[in-house]
Amino acid sequence: RRCMVRPELGVSCDLVGCPLVCGAVFHSCKLEEHRLLCPYERLPCLNREFGCPFTIAKIKMAKHLETCPASIVCCTMEWNRWPVSYADCKSYENLSKEFDEVEQLDMALALQDQRMLLESLKVTTTVSKNGEKEVDESDKMAPASALSGVVMGNGAVEMKEEPYNDLCPEEMNRSLVAALDVLTSSNSI
Repeated sequence: RRCMVRPELGVSCDLVGCPLVCGAVFHSCKLEEHRLLCPYERLPCLNREFGCPFTIAKIKMAKHLETCPASIVCCTMEWNRWPVSYADCKSYENLSKEFDEVEQLDMALALQDQRMLLESLKVTTTVSKNGEKEVDESDKMAPASALSGVVMGNGAVEMKEEPYNDLCPEEMNRSLVAALDVLTSSNSI
């Protein structure tokens, strides 16, 4: 619908057509608002953060995305992840550091999965030197990061406290303690 008010000096703005020739006619004071809606307004590709250098009109964006060179993005955080080595953890940490504020849904979900995985790996049992399991209430409250096991020659495990500040060594420590717990419980059967 078009404004039917005749432009008057000092009362209303002049009517202008879209400079990109989309066919819209509007008051000159609405040019910035029209630029947000104009289908011929050129914008950087939605995949510019992944390396696409093109600037495309909004009306052609959907067609471009079908063949965009940056549309295929390999996710470094797998949905169903397996434990990784320490060297691989460092590369994951470096990739995650770039995302101070998570804007991408995939990355947010991957980080949430990582947190859930770490929570599920918390192990609170300790193994005494004679091979019997001992679980007490104080151990249930201790974080798994505070426990690290050293296997002695007789098969017993000596537990000691060791501070871990990095995420991956903490995760590996939890995994190792869980694996050791499984092995000692299977040996006692």
